[in-house]
Amino acid sequence: MFFASIGMAEVVHRRTHGHHPWGNIDVDYASPLLTPAEQTALNAGIARVAADAEATRSTTASSCPRTRTSTVRPSRRREPRTG
Repeated sequence: MFFASIGMAEVVHRRTHGHHPWGNIDVDYASPLLTPAEQTALNAGIARVAADAEATRSTTASSCPRTRTSTVRPSRRREPRTG
């Protein structure tokens, strides 16, 4: 959790200048352990945030490769030498 929080802070505070590139407006949170009433209360109590369009574009642009990428080939397994 600590490192995930640091990563989120990096994205929101440094790369998108405080704007969120993701949102949860249309997300319904669910758990099989909750009753329907508890699930409704859970979803009603969660803060909803819309994604910022410019932050989304910025994040997408910075995470897409700009040059050709290659496939990493698995190394060949060498048989142990005998003798």
